[in-house]
Amino acid sequence: MTTKALRWCTWAGPVWVGLLAIGFVIFAGFMPPPSPELGADAVAQMYADNQVSMQIGMAIMMCGAAIMGPWGVAISVWTRRTEAGFPVLTYTQLVSLGCGVAIFVILYIPWGVATFRPLETSPEITQMLNDFGWFMFLMDVPPFIIWVAAIGLGILWNPGKHQAYPRWVGYYSLCSALLMFPGLFLIFFKTGPLAWNGLLAFYVLMAEILTWALVMTVYTERAIRQYERKYRHTGIGDGDGQVGDEDGTWHSENSVPSRLHSEGPAPSEYIY
Repeated sequence: MTTKALRWCTWAGPVWVGLLAIGFVIFAGFMPPPSPELGADAVAQMYADNQVSMQIGMAIMMCGAAIMGPWGVAISVWTRRTEAGFPVLTYTQLVSLGCGVAIFVILYIPWGVATFRPLETSPEITQMLNDFGWFMFLMDVPPFIIWVAAIGLGILWNPGKHQAYPRWVGYYSLCSALLMFPGLFLIFFKTGPLAWNGLLAFYVLMAEILTWALVMTVYTERAIRQYERKYRHTGIGDGDGQVGDEDGTWHSENSVPSRLHSEGPAPSEYIY
């Protein structure tokens, strides 16, 4: 596999962020977020007044959510390159990423349904769909916490001589995971910093996610460039398979003998 596909996936991150910003701010008009204390009639009228614009916004954000998947995979491959033997963190990242993408795609449906016939149904139903959308948007943070933490640990546990990212990016990822926790508490508050329009549950959370996405994109691109400079003369990265030793060493399957090619015990001899 060449680095061309990896680079395309890496820069899918800014596309995802851009589509989210366009759909959320420009079309949906959710900046600033509506108050959780807003009455049912006011919520229904809000969706009716901006019906078409909000529908376009939901479609844009849903498309952007799907693009988040390739971007996350572009980050995970760097963990996999040095995690030989039992790639627990790699698979943790991929499973958590899959959950996150599913959440991000589905969460726009309640808001979309609310725009479908806002004044033809009970205002309380529209209000409930609005509440449901905000809860899915901000409260479903556990998969993202695990995903970001696994990325941070993958960086910090990576052997120093084969470091793809600076170590501070690993620590920053762990801090980012911690800053997502306030989203869990919006279920208890309609006002204040932990409400869905509050400082901690919304503004800090969104700013941190977007900043972390930018940092990871920039340093993933940097890792790709370092890899290309180091291995271009060997032909690695132009189609040759890659394997990793337990110490994090990267080898070409076609050019360098690897521990993974040595004879090992038959499957029946493994202890489970």
